[in-house]
Amino acid sequence: MKVEAALRMQFPEARIIHELVVRQGSCRLDLAAVTPNRIVLVEIKSEKDVLKRLDRQTKEAEEVADLYRVVVAAKHLDKAREATGWGRVVAEDDFAREIGTSWSAKQLMGTPCNAPARLAMLWANELRIVAETGARVAREASILRASEYFTGAEVRKRVCAALRARPFTRADAPILSDLFPTVTQAAA
Repeated sequence: MKVEAALRMQFPEARIIHELVVRQGSCRLDLAAVTPNRIVLVEIKSEKDVLKRLDRQTKEAEEVADLYRVVVAAKHLDKAREATGWGRVVAEDDFAREIGTSWSAKQLMGTPCNAPARLAMLWANELRIVAETGARVAREASILRASEYFTGAEVRKRVCAALRARPFTRADAPILSDLFPTVTQAAA
């Protein structure tokens, strides 16, 4: 897959994840490259796909991603740009060139962190570790604590650590860290 290869080349330290759920099951994006401090999301629309969910996927992705692109087959290019904005959409054949040359240093540094949205991506047990709230604290309380207690950069790094350690059906092997020294489990 060209898009995945381009992500691997641009972000060699990233864990590549297929079908990342962004909002507790309500939105799924095709590819993620998760580095120690950055989330890069890509939605891919092939010739056979429809663009019905693209507007919602774009809104959800932009709340949590440092970088986000929609990669489309040529037939979808104009409609996708109309639905999501010109700067987010690129033709599949141009993605590798764009990611390698036109993503500025400012873009690669990331966007201001939307801590609550990023934290909402996590499973309950991951969230308690990230927020340092301990056992059986409500999700909302953990999200509030982490959003208020940690800087945006700290939230970004902690969420990335959780995603890098989480098991996925289709992804690179988990990457462990001091915060997540073992592969996380879905159990609450």
